[in-house]
Amino acid sequence: MNSTTAIDPPASSVALPSAIDELLLSEYSDWAVNLTLRTTSPFIALGSHRKTGKSTLFRLLADAQPHLDEIHGEMGVTWVYWDLESDTRARTFQGFWRSLGGFAQNPDLFTDILEGESSPSDDALHTALDLWAEVIGEGVSRPVLVLDHWTEARHGGGQPRVNVNALQLLTDAIVVRSQNLSGGALPVGMVIPTGFPTVDMLLHWARGLGDQSLGLYRLSGTIDRQFEALPMPFLRHQTSIEICKSLGLSKRQAGGISAYTGDWFGRNGYPNGIPDCRHVAALGPWTRRSVLGPLPTLRDD
Repeated sequence: MNSTTAIDPPASSVALPSAIDELLLSEYSDWAVNLTLRTTSPFIALGSHRKTGKSTLFRLLADAQPHLDEIHGEMGVTWVYWDLESDTRARTFQGFWRSLGGFAQNPDLFTDILEGESSPSDDALHTALDLWAEVIGEGVSRPVLVLDHWTEARHGGGQPRVNVNALQLLTDAIVVRSQNLSGGALPVGMVIPTGFPTVDMLLHWARGLGDQSLGLYRLSGTIDRQFEALPMPFLRHQTSIEICKSLGLSKRQAGGISAYTGDWFGRNGYPNGIPDCRHVAALGPWTRRSVLGPLPTLRDD
């Protein structure tokens, strides 16, 4: 299997430099796979500011699939990246499940056991997940499903961009299935990136919307009780400098930005941070006064 990125992904309006792709994969690949070695079925919630490279990293992992082989005696990993915001089918209950089945080349895999928005039996849903994992992992690697941009579920002028009832049902089903694996069924892990600086802030936001979305409220409880909350790691100083240099900045300019932004700029460079980096570089002499002005857009956008 060459890639398990989202089905029919929208074309990107910005071509990302391949040199930066390579730097990010080199920097974060070991960290990402170590997440999967914490337990047979890892459940990770990542708290981090927006535009810190989370989406880019997991898209790259799904494209490159660097962890298919056995790792330290453990079964390898197949990364499955699902951008829920850009997948318009995920806005309906049936469409959500058709998209999920589509990763295994079978859009009807889950819809055959679902009617309307009623909950299927655990056994039926777990059996469908068994088949899904077998196809995705080709019988030899563990699928890890990355559900990206799901916190946009209630954005867009009140029109949900993700069907949170389906999202909550899937998350609970994967967690419960992991606790009752039998035979040769492949484990399935989950990574849920968020746009919140901490997972606690995410939970507070989700529970605040409980009166608007019972599914989102229930999902926050699953994340709180079953997921490990982790931050997106910092870049190494040298990697930050190399990323900035790959954008055409001099070594002196890159070092100046890195020194005054604590290496945050590099993780914000996909793609909105790129002009910000160049703007800072054009300011001239490296003084605290000249650099601190752009920091809010570099760090917290």
